[in-house]
Amino acid sequence: MTRWHILAMLFMARIGLALQFQTLGSVGDDLIVAFGLDYAGIGLLIGLFMVPGLFRARPVGFAGRFASDRVLAASGLCVLAIGGLISGAGAESWTIDLGRVLAGCASIFNSPRWLLTGSANAMSILVMSWPFGIAMGQGGHAWLAEAYGWWVPFQVVPPYCIPAAVGLFLFPPTGRFRLFRFR
Repeated sequence: MTRWHILAMLFMARIGLALQFQTLGSVGDDLIVAFGLDYAGIGLLIGLFMVPGLFRARPVGFAGRFASDRVLAASGLCVLAIGGLISGAGAESWTIDLGRVLAGCASIFNSPRWLLTGSANAMSILVMSWPFGIAMGQGGHAWLAEAYGWWVPFQVVPPYCIPAAVGLFLFPPTGRFRLFRFR
């Protein structure tokens, strides 16, 4: 598997990550009606996605000494998909909380260390995946929530994350890769 194949899988994975992040902003009004939340509660749900990274960064960095980036990224993508499914299946607001925390914990596992150093084109494509996923969420989540219900936008993430996780796990990179080293 070449670095361009890996880049395509990471692009899909980061779209899923951005879609998961954007979900609350897009369906917040529906959650206010469904669960009686206020805008502070919506802000808390958004924060539940971001805050786990503060506490998970060091343990995940430590785990990187014992597990490959491929295994960590694939497991993170699976947990991100599970977080979306739990949030979407929620009948009460605490299940959305749980799903957001899981998805937030998983987001720290997705790092662009697979790319060759000095590849500005590859890095620019990867960096562009985050705003692309947010734009997809802004355009699609509100429509999905209106047409099918507030839970459907949460369930849009697994079709992006699961194929990328399977691809990253089953197909190791070939050739000589120089990974980014942060020492």
